Amino acid sequence: MRLNKIISTIIIIIILQTLIFNPVPVKAKNTFTFVNSVWGSLSSPQKVYPGSSNVNLILSFRNDHNQSLASVYITLYLPNGIESYDGKNNITSRGYVQEDNSIRYNVGSGEIFQANFILNILDDVEPKEYNCTASIEYYISPYNVGEENVTVWFTVSSFPTYSFNFIESYWTTSSGYRVNGSSGARNLNLNLVLKNLGEDTVNSVSAKLYLGNSFYPQTSTSSANDVGKNELFTLTFNQVSIPVTTGPGTYILNLELNCTFQGYGNAVSMQSYMVQVAVDVMAPSSPNLRLVKVSWRNYEKAYPGARAIFLDATVQNFGEYIISESLIRLHLPKGFTDTFGKNTVNTTSSASIGYGEFTTYSIGPIYVGSNIVPGIYYGNATIECVGSRDNSQLLLVQNITIPLIVSKYTPNLDVSSVEWLYGGQPAVALPGAQNIQLSITLVNRGEESLSGLSASPTLPEGFKLLGENVFSGPVSSGSSFSISFYLNISQGVKPNNYIIPVALTFNLNPTSSNTIVSSGFMVPVWVEDPKNFDSEVKLVNVFWGTYGNPITVYPGSKFVPLTVEVANFGFYTVHGLHLKLYTPEAFETIVGQVDFSASMPTGSFSTSTFYLNIKFEASPKKYNITLQENYFISLYGAQILRTRNLTAEVTVFEHSIKQPYVKILSCGWGNGYPVYPGTENATLNVVISNQAPYSISGIYAILKTPKVFSESWFEGLKAYVSGPLAPWQTTTLSFKLNIGSNTLPKDYPANLTIEYTLLSGGNNVRVKEENILQIKVNMLNPPEHVYSSWVRYSPGPGNKGALLLLVFRNSEVPIMRGTYVTVTLPKGFKSTVTGSEKVNVTPSSFSPTTQVQDILSLFSGQTFTFAQNLPTPQAQIGKGDLLAVPLQVDVEPKASLGQYYLFAEFNFIDQWGCMQKTVSRASFTLLGSTNMVEVVEGKSKLFIGSRSAVIELFIRNNGTAPLRDVYVAIGGAPQGIAVSSSVKYVPEIGPKCEVNLTWLASVNPQTPYTGSLPILVVVNFADQLGYRRTFNQTAIIYVEGIVELKLMDTTVSPQTIYSGETLTVSTTVLNLGTYKAKNVEANVVGSFLENVTGSYTFVGDVDVGAQVPISLQARVTDVIGERTLYLIIRYRNVFNEPITQVYPINVTIVSKPTTITTTRIPLVEFIDTYRVIFILLILGFLVASGILIYRLYQRAKKAAV
Repeated sequence: MRLNKIISTIIIIIILQTLIFNPVPVKAKNTFTFVNSVWGSLSSPQKVYPGSSNVNLILSFRNDHNQSLASVYITLYLPNGIESYDGKNNITSRGYVQEDNSIRYNVGSGEIFQANFILNILDDVEPKEYNCTASIEYYISPYNVGEENVTVWFTVSSFPTYSFNFIESYWTTSSGYRVNGSSGARNLNLNLVLKNLGEDTVNSVSAKLYLGNSFYPQTSTSSANDVGKNELFTLTFNQVSIPVTTGPGTYILNLELNCTFQGYGNAVSMQSYMVQVAVDVMAPSSPNLRLVKVSWRNYEKAYPGARAIFLDATVQNFGEYIISESLIRLHLPKGFTDTFGKNTVNTTSSASIGYGEFTTYSIGPIYVGSNIVPGIYYGNATIECVGSRDNSQLLLVQNITIPLIVSKYTPNLDVSSVEWLYGGQPAVALPGAQNIQLSITLVNRGEESLSGLSASPTLPEGFKLLGENVFSGPVSSGSSFSISFYLNISQGVKPNNYIIPVALTFNLNPTSSNTIVSSGFMVPVWVEDPKNFDSEVKLVNVFWGTYGNPITVYPGSKFVPLTVEVANFGFYTVHGLHLKLYTPEAFETIVGQVDFSASMPTGSFSTSTFYLNIKFEASPKKYNITLQENYFISLYGAQILRTRNLTAEVTVFEHSIKQPYVKILSCGWGNGYPVYPGTENATLNVVISNQAPYSISGIYAILKTPKVFSESWFEGLKAYVSGPLAPWQTTTLSFKLNIGSNTLPKDYPANLTIEYTLLSGGNNVRVKEENILQIKVNMLNPPEHVYSSWVRYSPGPGNKGALLLLVFRNSEVPIMRGTYVTVTLPKGFKSTVTGSEKVNVTPSSFSPTTQVQDILSLFSGQTFTFAQNLPTPQAQIGKGDLLAVPLQVDVEPKASLGQYYLFAEFNFIDQWGCMQKTVSRASFTLLGSTNMVEVVEGKSKLFIGSRSAVIELFIRNNGTAPLRDVYVAIGGAPQGIAVSSSVKYVPEIGPKCEVNLTWLASVNPQTPYTGSLPILVVVNFADQLGYRRTFNQTAIIYVEGIVELKLMDTTVSPQTIYSGETLTVSTTVLNLGTYKAKNVEANVVGSFLENVTGSYTFVGDVDVGAQVPISLQARVTDVIGERTLYLIIRYRNVFNEPITQVYPINVTIVSKPTTITTTRIPLVEFIDTYRVIFILLILGFLVASGILIYRLYQRAKKAAV
């Protein structure tokens, strides 16, 4: 009984639990209102058609409850023919409220919400409006559910229908250029423009045009896509040709249109329509040719009677087509015919003419009637041609009027030249000339060609025609031709001008009209006077004696030969020349007439000799004699006789002797040496010559000089030569002089008095003569500065004992003895020897063939190559020798770089044994020094295990001059280190400048050496003097292993990090390098973190390949959002240098969840409180019931026992 009570109690408890924890649906009515239905989307509504699939139906409802709904579910029960996307007759969707860019599922009171349904419309569905039931299940709270049925409706539309309106048709080329379709056109595009008058857009139109027999092909197809409602569209039918048989007009053609409509949801409808279209065929278009030029072929003129001539018509294409295959029909005016007597000439041309191009049509042959009056006639030409554009061709036609010009011929022959010829050479006509040629040159000034020439002259009295020669070939316009007549002229013809009429007959234009024309012209000729022609025979030489042996004649000379030499200076050859001599009374003629060569050409000479006696009473003087010459000239077939008198002058001499007889040949200083102001005991030599016909002796000379000169030694200005001195012999007079030290260098005049005895026989004659001499005093120029250079090294400011070498050349003084040089240094320089700016130096001399480089090598301590160029002792210095002056110089620290000048005073004894001083100015340059090259390492690191590293060095020039042509090499690397391309080149390193050089290096992975290692650096450069310098320096490189730490399995916990709480960062550190990481430390930091006890940890050494786990903690401050914390790992390398690695970690921090208190309505609060109390009672009851059941079970068990 008790068991039954217990079971009943349990059942009651279960029923109460069901009532408490399971809400009961609430049925409501008219709490929702259907608003509308939309296919597609609210922003872009669509229509659906039978066959639409996967279309979106949007149903809109209004919540008419007085409270908000937590969620809404709509189940739509579909009519027949419409199913869900998965083939069912109902479909459920959750309602939502559309906001700006998001949706929400709770629906407020009075709000409109939507639900989306993906449906399929079957093909056999009838287009109409459908009503169906929508069941709306809504939740006011999780335990308060309601349900309501609402009637909704939507529409399935019919497919649109179409109609089309024909707008126009037009023809285009294959590329779209609009043309007029005409007969004979090929490969055109026929374009039909239509308008869509249907209900909607046509997705594609497939068209077929039935062209019929008037076009080719008979059918053609085209298509168009996406033709909108009320839009125009064009169907293009390609490669349509119009046969020649198709005439102009309008043709009605049938156009079949197959339209495809594709609606929303891929619903497809295909419909066909037939439309009639009108197509126009036009008359052929004009090619738009412009007549540019018309002329008869070869620019000839046509004359009445012209035959087989061609007309050239040049046209220019201004049309839109490329013209080819032209047919030209020229309708000739009256009087013009073709070859067969018709008045039409046809011509074809295959020339291709582009836009703006020219071509010439040659039309003919054309015959001109002989009775045509010269003038302009017009013919009508029809041009039929093929016009091409964009692979399309059309037949084009154009009419052009062409002028035809018939000209009148007027003979136009000019006589260009008339000349006489003899033997083929230019000549003149003389009386008595035989077989002389008259050559006449004519020029055809007309525009036509001539041929078949013949000439007939009318000659004056005394002229006889022997023959003629007329040009036989054709004579073109502007060409010349010749006519020759061969004549004899009688001796009785007088010199004068004559006119010879000549009649000329010829054929005009032999290649065209071939008309015979006669013309005449007058030829002026002239006969020359023989007096105007002569060849001048002149006396070239008349002298006493015979050729090659002239003599002097005196009064009383007997049988003296007088030689006469003549020459033909004229233009013609002289024949039969002979001379006759006429003399004064002082001469007697023995042979007075002589003959010369039988023929003397132009420019030839001839000699002959007369013999005479000179009377004793003849006076010594010049006499005139007369020579009569006789000869003749043979010229141009005629002979001309000539006679002329010539006058010559001959001299009869007497013996005589006249002064002066002594001539000064030269005057100069002894040995050719120069003299300078202050020279003493100089020797002046004067060379004289005896020009008398007799010998001279006892020559005594006295020299009178200006005051700047003085006598040296005893009788230094007097000279004596005993002689005798034969005629034309020479001797030398010597004088000793001193020159004043203040004498100006120049030439000075001096008087020389010479007395001598003329050995003319008998008592002889004492003669005295005066002469003027010029004595030269030279300027003493100093030795020429040739070269300056520093020896061994280039000094800079502050250097001591630098060797400066000066080289001079003795360009002036023949001999210099005992030479020393006083050098005055510029400011900033002092002599190392004297400590002052002045120092005396004894120069070394070298031969002129010595090279400056050899002198420099000698003073720099290098081996001297040529023994013959060694410096000579200071015995004497010759002209052209080189003088080397070495100076040991201290450079003051304040001296600046640049060019300086010094003065060198040369003191020496010259060639006359006199003391001389002269100052030379020399320059030198302070270039700067290259004292020290410093090598500074760039803390280069080489890592064991790395394929390559970089050694970085800084090369610094601490000097005052640049380093040039610098080579820097790593001469020695430690064991286990290899350097690539160890030598580097730098063009220049300026003073106080440095360069950065790098080398590619690598460390052997097995090397046992780490730490700081030395390397040898070799620096080789050229200094300012070109010397190569080498510096060896050491540098330090650092070899160490690679420490490469990698973090693995890095995590941040908890997964959701709240502000104000503690986070933990866990990771594993792995050493992937080749060297252990020493004293590894780790800590976590961040701007939003606060350190706690676990924020830092000391890890210790991490060996190669070892793994060490790390866990760090930190407290998060009151921040939220995306933040970055940093895990910092520090360790020390082989040099105990700290190395830091930072790893960023991104985290998201959210605020702590807060307790949300919900305000409920009184009924709800009561229900919730009731539920809690009731649950507690039930739990207590259940526990008590269990205990009671257990006890009852134990009692029953014992009772059974």
